[in-house]
Amino acid sequence: MRRRVVGKDEAVQRIARVVRVRMASLDFRPDRPRGSFLLVGPSGVGKNELGFALAEALYDTEEGVISIDLAEIAEEGDLAKLGVTLVPGATNQAMEGLLTSPVRRNPEAVILLRGVERAHEAFQPILQQVMERGRLDDMAGSVDFSRTVLFVTTRPRREDAPAAEIGFTRGGSPDAELLRKRLERGIAADLLDAFNEIIEVPPLTPDDVRRIARYKVEAILNRLRRRRRRIEVSDEVYAACLPEEEIQRDGVAILHRSLEDRLFNPLAVYLLSHVAAGRILVEMDKGALRIRE
Repeated sequence: MRRRVVGKDEAVQRIARVVRVRMASLDFRPDRPRGSFLLVGPSGVGKNELGFALAEALYDTEEGVISIDLAEIAEEGDLAKLGVTLVPGATNQAMEGLLTSPVRRNPEAVILLRGVERAHEAFQPILQQVMERGRLDDMAGSVDFSRTVLFVTTRPRREDAPAAEIGFTRGGSPDAELLRKRLERGIAADLLDAFNEIIEVPPLTPDDVRRIARYKVEAILNRLRRRRRRIEVSDEVYAACLPEEEIQRDGVAILHRSLEDRLFNPLAVYLLSHVAAGRILVEMDKGALRIRE
């Protein structure tokens, strides 16, 4: 996970400790999920990436991640979407549940529940039941969550204290007691107690974002190397494609869009017009991207 998730060593260690104990069957409550984590932080800091990174570390693929935007559960009537229900107006015709159906198919899923602050308050007891009992019932029966890992994300509220007061600043250490008080304004204390870990995810530095960019780009270039096309990208290219002021404003959210526009598009033009090129260097020359053999 550390190779993929940059600048989050403490979070990775805390997640790994919990999951490791449960996968070794050394926990006191084997019926509970293998881990349940509340990830707290603003947009673009890598909360979702922790869930995908764990899936890749455990199962060599992130395709098994069940990702649910909890804005879909904003109304009390939306809670029925979580489990298998009857199609309105139809007889004996079932509608798959957002949560229960994927877990039935893949009992070892990593579940990413995004934005718990956007879910209806009645969702919280359901989530607590999953974390404490390890089961959730719907029309099709009972679903076992004991081999899943749950990541629940939330963003600090605008009306809360300035970010620096609760550790959402580079180099700051979060005050756990103050952070919990802030969270209790929107999340029940019993639910907070049910999480194995409540983890504050701080913003990424520009260097962190560029390291993530290099990791992602290298993964793509490795595919091309298997086709005998070796492409090397200089550090200066990442600095140019991901300017510090844009990172400060948007965080990691700019990464894919910026790399596609500033690196992959010109590189694609070059590759398609130089089909015989085996070794290619991508660098900066007087402030402009230069691609050459």
